Amino acid sequence: MASPVPRTSQLRSLASVMTHRQSESLAILGTKHFSVSECSAALGIDRSTFRRYLHGGLVQFTRIGVRGRIRVSEQELQRLLGKGTV
Repeated sequence: MASPVPRTSQLRSLASVMTHRQSESLAILGTKHFSVSECSAALGIDRSTFRRYLHGGLVQFTRIGVRGRIRVSEQELQRLLGKGTV
């Protein structure tokens, strides 16, 4: 017998738990993290250029959450901006 399809309310509560867990992950890491869009805007470059930097190994990043969203730490962004220590 097939398992029942989850109800909308169950899906919403699951989504809120997952969002809460993602925010906990960020809190555990203890630093602020930025998205690809935020980093590329701060550096004044296109998002695709920044993604090439990420996948070329020029920038350290973390994948967060179920979908594996890319986040760059504040220290790494400062290093890229030339304000932090290398």
